[in-house]
Amino acid sequence: MKDALLAFLRARLDEDDETARKAIVRRTGGEAWSYEGSAVLAQGGMVIAERIVPVLGEHIARYDPARVRRQTAVLRDRVDLWSRMVGSHARVCLRAVAAIWADHPDYREEWKPYDQ
Repeated sequence: MKDALLAFLRARLDEDDETARKAIVRRTGGEAWSYEGSAVLAQGGMVIAERIVPVLGEHIARYDPARVRRQTAVLRDRVDLWSRMVGSHARVCLRAVAAIWADHPDYREEWKPYDQ
């Protein structure tokens, strides 16, 4: 079970990182995104999305590709650490991270964290 869980986690992290990597707008001289009025902007003022609902624009800017890539790197590091550990603590941690993708078709109910 642990091998399948680790494969699932690594695949999801790879997918998230690749999607974020592709979304980085390098022409602007940076990766930071912001929200102004009705548009999400890449650093340097390049418009990423226009005429969107404010709360959606704020969400998109907050979870810009650079942040997703940093978050993915941290989670990958933790998954690698817990994969080398033995015992219930490591298992609980891995299951907790897997719960991020509980709506993914490859997610297994057996990975559900204990307290859910």
